[in-house]
Amino acid sequence: MGGTSLKDSIRVFFLFLGLYLLTMGGHLYSPDEEIIFRTTQALVERGSLAIEPLVGFATKKGTDGREYAQYGIGQPLLAIPFYYTGKLLYTIFPTDKAQNWVSDTVQYHDRTPRDVMLRLGVSFFNQFITALLCATLFAFALYLTRDRIASWMTTLLFGLGTYAWVHSKPFFTEPLAALLTFCAFFLLYAGLNKNSMRRIILAGALYAYALLVRMDSLFMLPGFLLMLILTSAQKKEGMSKRHFIKTSILFLAPLIGAVIIMLLLNKIRFGSFFRTGYEDQAEGFRFSTPLLAGLFGFLFTAGKGIFFFSPALVLTLFAFGKFFKQNRTLAIAFLGCVLTFFLIQCKWQNWAGGWCWGPRHIYQIHVFLALPIALLFTAPRRLFIRCVFWAFLVTGFFVQIYGCSENFIDYYSEFFTSPQTQPNNYNLWYMESEKFLDTTYGLYLLDKDGRPERRIPLRYLVSPIQNSIYYPQNSVWADYIIMLKMGQHDFFWLKLLTR
Repeated sequence: MGGTSLKDSIRVFFLFLGLYLLTMGGHLYSPDEEIIFRTTQALVERGSLAIEPLVGFATKKGTDGREYAQYGIGQPLLAIPFYYTGKLLYTIFPTDKAQNWVSDTVQYHDRTPRDVMLRLGVSFFNQFITALLCATLFAFALYLTRDRIASWMTTLLFGLGTYAWVHSKPFFTEPLAALLTFCAFFLLYAGLNKNSMRRIILAGALYAYALLVRMDSLFMLPGFLLMLILTSAQKKEGMSKRHFIKTSILFLAPLIGAVIIMLLLNKIRFGSFFRTGYEDQAEGFRFSTPLLAGLFGFLFTAGKGIFFFSPALVLTLFAFGKFFKQNRTLAIAFLGCVLTFFLIQCKWQNWAGGWCWGPRHIYQIHVFLALPIALLFTAPRRLFIRCVFWAFLVTGFFVQIYGCSENFIDYYSEFFTSPQTQPNNYNLWYMESEKFLDTTYGLYLLDKDGRPERRIPLRYLVSPIQNSIYYPQNSVWADYIIMLKMGQHDFFWLKLLTR
């Protein structure tokens, strides 16, 4: 079984890597990604974390007068080989047409051939990471079910039927954080079952590194602690208190080390252990969204509802009962990870995650939610179950192809900052950084004769992102079709071959 599992996991990896490379965009998308890229570049070119700032976005001036990113160092470090890949591509391939595949996209850098090729190399990062995530899901599902076909079905639904596919294109940090936390969860579970200290230590190290990638990985800690505690209580022979303490220390020690690294980096860069860089941003660091508002947004809105963008995860609702009956400890630990992370993200002031496709800030729980689905597909596989699988696979496939077809930043640029396309409500809502606009722009209510009756200052206008979230006719579902009709798309290979 072990050899077969490894071979299948390798097949899963290369299958999805090939698919994700086929639909890649070949460039970076958002300012977030550009900041992470510049950190990688600074590490390679200057051996420093100080970067060229992107004016007004996600950097903070350090005690040495230079600018530093607010994001963790985990992803920039792992992206270094991909940066060198970009350098290699610039050296060995003709670059006279390098700008062609970004000529009609919003970018945050110079469009010289070298700049474009370096970012092309880094843009491969999440195709590899997401393919590894699919392989890990397959291995975990097989470990639970001992059913190879059920594991393949579950992995296909996740890799083809959830927005993991679309998010293999940008250079966001969520896919890497998801891979590290899910691997850590799998290894801790297997390590506790087999009493393997090596697996437990590795689980702790991976989870610690996830914290260096994204601080919100810490929100899953209750699930890991529940697994440690419940496994100790469940074992019939009884785990000694001394053994439980030893196991917990082995798992938690790397996490403590990661926290120390973060605090030291804060001190070195910003002069205080508790200054992260986020406090320099206008939006601040707050959990100010009403819980019900976040719940509604993540579950039911057209622009961020999880089941609209990842329809296959509906099956989790039907699989969880069987999951709980078969392995209560794992199921409770699973809930500890998923619910804690989900509810805290519901409270985050920027719960929607900006302009991206789908609910990016809860990306990490998607692969967790896919795991119980494997239990629905174990033998015997009745005709009804096979039909359900194909229905969700086909539906999810077309949803993700549609999501891959366009650049989400270009979508907002086209529909929310341009007067040519509706709803053209301009992106001028950042009052904290653009107070001077309050006296220049405003919404006027007109009387029956068409004369201005009352002026509403700009600060009271709804931000464009709200328009795209709550109004289906202004969301990606309606407007991506318009962009396709306009001749716009985001497929790298098609642009490379046709331009």
